[in-house]
Amino acid sequence: MAGIELRPADFLLELKAGEARSLALDIGVRLALAKRAQEEGVVVSRSEIAEALADLYGEHELFEEPEIRRWLKDANLTDAEARAWVRQKLLADRCKDKLAPKDEIDKRFQQNRANYSVAQIEIATCKTEGAARELIISVRERESEWPGGESRELSRAQAPGEIAAALFAAGPGTLHGPLDGDDGFEVWRLVKHGEAELDDDLRGQIREEMAQESIQLMLAKDPVKLLR
Repeated sequence: MAGIELRPADFLLELKAGEARSLALDIGVRLALAKRAQEEGVVVSRSEIAEALADLYGEHELFEEPEIRRWLKDANLTDAEARAWVRQKLLADRCKDKLAPKDEIDKRFQQNRANYSVAQIEIATCKTEGAARELIISVRERESEWPGGESRELSRAQAPGEIAAALFAAGPGTLHGPLDGDDGFEVWRLVKHGEAELDDDLRGQIREEMAQESIQLMLAKDPVKLLR
């Protein structure tokens, strides 16, 4: 069987009409952020570009020069184009730092600390909603033991809106649901609550939230357009 050739028009059609529209939006946002960073005088050094390029090749398990050249050829990329792409990503990331400076991240955390408190839960999945409801009743009335399940930690902001308030007001051992899940209907059991700490992970999460808010304002003013 002969190989399938993908034309630029095939990609363009998918970007315009298919599931790749979100990819097109991501590209547009990255271009806008990189442009804004340049307008504000943000620069990235050659060594930073080289390091980012090495990371890109490492993600593809490319560590030898012949492997890299072969990959670039297969991807129809030049070394200059790959460098330009990682530079663009670095500029976009630096722009996010400007959109969400450290002191503003600290302020957002202090003002919304309750929203970043965390809950540790266990999730049992049932095939039907009826089975999930039966599980809740059975465990609450001590007719059966909690079967255990997947462990997860999430913040108040990440919890489903329909149970967030009850989940974070409840005590350990309480059951919540049923909730629609990827593999069926979920029942959540609260293990414990925990106070949020502004560590690197949470700082990154808040940074992304603040950057996305600014990005949405940018897109409202200058929306991404797909040109022919």
